[in-house]
Amino acid sequence: MDIHAARHALLQSMKEAEEISKSLQKSSLKLLHIQKNTEILGHVMTPLLSQSTEFEQLVGCVDRAIEPADYILQALQSIREKETLLMGDPLKDLQKYAKTIADLEEQLSYIKHNYPAMVEALLGAFHAVSENRISDSYRMHTLKEAFQGLDIDPQSFIKIGSEIVDSALEKLETVFMSILVNNNSPMDLHGENYTEMEGDFFLFVDMEDVGLLQMIAEILESFGRAKKCLKIYGSIRIESMRASFKSMETDYLRYNSSSSIDKLQWTALEDHVAEWLEALRKTVKVLVSSERNLCNRIFETFDMGLWTDFFQKLVLGSGIKALIEFGEAVALSQREPQKLFKLLDMVEGLETLKEDFGVVFEGPGCLEIRLRLSEMEKHLVHSACQVLWDFGKQVEEDSGLFVDGSPPKLTSYVVNYLKFMLTEYEEVMAKVWGMENNTSLAEAVSHVMDSLELSLETRAKGYNASGLAHIFLMNNYWYIFKRARDSKLGNLLGEAWLKQRKRLVNQHVLGYEREVWVPLVKLLNKDGLVVSSGGKGGAKDLFKQRIRSFNSAFEKLYEEHKNWVISDEELREGTFMKIERAVIPAYRNYNENFSILLDHSASESKHLRYTPEQLELMLSHLFTIK
Repeated sequence: MDIHAARHALLQSMKEAEEISKSLQKSSLKLLHIQKNTEILGHVMTPLLSQSTEFEQLVGCVDRAIEPADYILQALQSIREKETLLMGDPLKDLQKYAKTIADLEEQLSYIKHNYPAMVEALLGAFHAVSENRISDSYRMHTLKEAFQGLDIDPQSFIKIGSEIVDSALEKLETVFMSILVNNNSPMDLHGENYTEMEGDFFLFVDMEDVGLLQMIAEILESFGRAKKCLKIYGSIRIESMRASFKSMETDYLRYNSSSSIDKLQWTALEDHVAEWLEALRKTVKVLVSSERNLCNRIFETFDMGLWTDFFQKLVLGSGIKALIEFGEAVALSQREPQKLFKLLDMVEGLETLKEDFGVVFEGPGCLEIRLRLSEMEKHLVHSACQVLWDFGKQVEEDSGLFVDGSPPKLTSYVVNYLKFMLTEYEEVMAKVWGMENNTSLAEAVSHVMDSLELSLETRAKGYNASGLAHIFLMNNYWYIFKRARDSKLGNLLGEAWLKQRKRLVNQHVLGYEREVWVPLVKLLNKDGLVVSSGGKGGAKDLFKQRIRSFNSAFEKLYEEHKNWVISDEELREGTFMKIERAVIPAYRNYNENFSILLDHSASESKHLRYTPEQLELMLSHLFTIK
């Protein structure tokens, strides 16, 4: 039976029930006057009492059917009133606006879920009234009004109400967007020293508007519109964030592959790494930090996984993705020795921002960006360690000789390279090395120095001139010892290592003396020069022969060695003193003892070509830098 037929049947039944009710009331009044003790009264009152119980049950049935119908009738009457309010300005009374939407939503939900049961309850009440012998005119009238008021299409009512709710929520979304647009000026991060943000300090949104955005977002989230709200926020904020990021002049970020980095001039790469470090700092500590603070406030009631995932996409799209790609490109580019310090600068820059990363990229939705930053750091660390290790191999393979025995540029480069590394980067290099290796930084530095010394020893074997290998090695070991002494390089390698280099210097000075000058002195042989009666002529000739041999050998050595270099003055003086002590006293003694064998004629005196003082002067001119 549909509701219209039920309504008609109920009206007919109500008329009949009214007549029955009037008769019952008259009968009850008459029966009350009959004496209780009569047998007839007892027989009459028993059914009347039964009818009274049935009447009470009927009243309960009707009341239970009327209550939900009455709620629905009130909803029908208030829909237009709510529609009028929701057509107005939400910001006039945002809380009231939200409550109105919630009330309307609740009413619609009630009707949707209770309308069929309500109709069934009214029909049940109708049948109860129709089939009972007793009734009540008030209940009849109430049922009649309920049926008359509910002569509606519930689906149509729900559709109209839902459209009003949707329209009101869309209006809130529009207001949300409008507030963001009015607070969307980009920041000029180029050349500005922004104070690093703390707490809830925002650079670009009015604090009063922050409160409104938070309230609207909470309302939209409560009505299942969190994703739409985030989408609106992202569509407005992304352009401003990109503009803020580009204000730092990040054209160099187009070099986002290892091959493009390899093509850069070294000075250009140095500049770009410095720009990258500054851009990363400003991006994280200012741009992303302020955006995170704003999102923390606005989306406080949202599911954290949902909004942090959105935040991650917003940040990656705004520019930090390009910074990560540049960092990875540098890490994967060719491992040249000079890149070590730029790599360490980048690692150190990331290290100083780690705490900030933990704050601005907190939450399950930011896992990808945390992993990407971590991977970039691992690549930089690995590359830095490989550069240092490969540096040792490159040093070992280097070749080439200087004809004067002076230290090659390689020696000064390696020593100064390591000194600079330890002076400026010891802490970060030690940490980086420890992250990749089970050995200490001292062992890594020792590896490089061992490679240098092996290269030098190998080079020295290429010298053919007697003594030049010793000059070459004493030059290099002295340079290493002197530059490492009283420096972090010496401290790291240890006192025993320094002493060993000093011994190597002395060893090659002595080796040079023994290989070159001791044989010269041996030419001043005294054998056969003892003057005896009748033997002066033989001794004289022998003396002249030996003096000529000495002069010739000395002049040859001098001509050859005068082009050799001992670049350090202290080492040069020390070497000269060794040679001077080995040669001059022996030469002076030899002349003093045996020059008497010669006549004092000019032809005889020419054999004594040099005085001891002249030899000493000539020796003092050796090894100087020309």
